[in-house]
Amino acid sequence: MKYNQRKFNRMKQNRRVFSLFVQAHSTVLSFLFVLFFFTQVYAAGSLVASWSPNAESDLAGYKIYYGTTSGDQTNWQMVDVGDVNRHVFHDLVAGDTYYMVVTAYDWAGNESEPSTEATAVATNRDVTIAYTEDNGLVITWDAVSGATAYEIYKSSSAYFTPTTPLTTVTGTQYTDSNFSREADTGSYYIITAKANETELFTFSTIGALNIKLNGAKNLVSVPFITSDSTLSTVLGTQLTGSSFSSQADRVRVWNGSEYEMAWLVDGTGTDYDGKWFRKAGDMESPIRLVPQQAFWIELVNPVPTDSVVTVAGRVAEDASYTYQLNSGPNFVGSYYPSDITLANTNLGLSGAVTGGLNGAVSDKIMHWRNVNDFDVAWLVAGSGTSWDGEWVNERGDALSNMTFKAGHGYIIMIKNDNTTRNWQLPKPN
Repeated sequence: MKYNQRKFNRMKQNRRVFSLFVQAHSTVLSFLFVLFFFTQVYAAGSLVASWSPNAESDLAGYKIYYGTTSGDQTNWQMVDVGDVNRHVFHDLVAGDTYYMVVTAYDWAGNESEPSTEATAVATNRDVTIAYTEDNGLVITWDAVSGATAYEIYKSSSAYFTPTTPLTTVTGTQYTDSNFSREADTGSYYIITAKANETELFTFSTIGALNIKLNGAKNLVSVPFITSDSTLSTVLGTQLTGSSFSSQADRVRVWNGSEYEMAWLVDGTGTDYDGKWFRKAGDMESPIRLVPQQAFWIELVNPVPTDSVVTVAGRVAEDASYTYQLNSGPNFVGSYYPSDITLANTNLGLSGAVTGGLNGAVSDKIMHWRNVNDFDVAWLVAGSGTSWDGEWVNERGDALSNMTFKAGHGYIIMIKNDNTTRNWQLPKPN
């Protein structure tokens, strides 16, 4: 990596800060590795980098530089991890050798020279999580050679740093029978392999989210990465099935031109019970529920307001996720299991949506209220006022308070011929 002379001179002048950074980068980086299957198409590798903390009061954070060529730091990638001492990298190439260094920086922007380079090879390890109506959450992982125990950490926040383990087991499976199914809440887990007090391996964060269902129609999404995205795996038999499609709960997915429908079979006394069939009832549905796509759950008999459907999978660690928006309706959901304010989604800054002077001409985003209508927000542009670039409510008389909520579904209506089609949703803090 490159450091300019001006920055170096500033660091020499601030002797206290410089000595602090020397202490920080004199420690050796340590790495743990794990493999996850992002999709059924390719395998992705992960690693965990950790280092000794810095005690200086004006420390602002750390940056990690990494690449696949030793010493060639000018071509490496960089991630600013903030003031933490542990960072998980995901979706690297399994089997490749990775090289890393860490730097520290203070609130004035002074950055230290890099630490000693550390290296390791990504290896194959997997962890899965599934919700079962009989047992709760069942977590299963690959055995780690040399591990004598596995520590299990739990949090109500998707992006947490493990501190005190919930429990320790010697096997490769754990069932959380105390998992709470309270609406709009989730539980998240990290599994660490240990040999006595030595950390051998840390698996990726996994979790489950309870999506609240209200009324007959619900626009929802799956904010997890699942290796199997079939309806039978993602939703299972949590909804109400029937031997007739007209009497069964249904799922509808927009394919870009029309809705595809699937319904849950039950009560036939055959092997078809518990499976999702397409509308005609002649074969299992080919519908797949991917994490960035919104879909409708239609209930034949509307359920109480505290009823939920539980979805589970791996928590995305990507710094951002790219959506490709097309003309007309785009059914989207959050890629991450954490709420994001509409202003922080970068949707208005992406160029993929175009604002206007009123809601009739502006692109808009729609959130189902579950009471037969939508909450609508549209982007202001061309007014020549401070309102330009702001999301406002449907009437246009106040700023929108819409939040991009995990597990909820949204429709982004593109009315205009926008030249930019890609929108990058940043990972929540």
